[in-house]
Amino acid sequence: MHEVQPFGGLSMNRSFTIAAMLTLGACSPIGLDQFSSPAMVGVLQVTPEGDVSFGSVQRGTQSTQDVSMLNIGVSKVYIIDVYLDSYSDAAFGLADDLPLPFILSPDDEFSVTVFFEPNKVADFAGALTIRIDTGDGELLDMSRRILGKGI
Repeated sequence: MHEVQPFGGLSMNRSFTIAAMLTLGACSPIGLDQFSSPAMVGVLQVTPEGDVSFGSVQRGTQSTQDVSMLNIGVSKVYIIDVYLDSYSDAAFGLADDLPLPFILSPDDEFSVTVFFEPNKVADFAGALTIRIDTGDGELLDMSRRILGKGI
C-alpha cells in the first residue's frame, strides 16, 4: 500500500470489487467498462461491492466496517469527498479526520471506516458516497448502501 497524497485548493467476508472508469474529454463516457475508451484516467475499485452490512448489533455497542478504494488504473484518481448521505440514520458515522480531498496514484489503496452504533431496537439504513473528480470538469458519485439492525 502506498501513501495517499492530499491535494490542496478545494474548501468494504468474501469481497468483490466494482470498477468505475474515468475518462478524459467533454464527450467521453463515464461507465463501468474499463475497456470502452483508450483515454482512461483511472479505475477505482470499491470493496465491498453492494451493501455495507453490519447485521445485528447490540444497542449501545459500536461495530465497524471498512470500505476500501483501490486505483487499478494507469493514472491518478482524485477523491474529492467521502460522506454519508443526508438521509443516513444518525447511528452511522465516519471519522472526522479523513484527509480530504486526496489523490490515489495507480496501485494506491485507501480505506474508510464506517461506524454503526444503534441506540434502539430497529432497522437502520443510509448510504456512503465517494465523490470523484473525473478531470474533465465532471464529478462522479459512487455510493454504497449501509444497513444495520439494532437488537
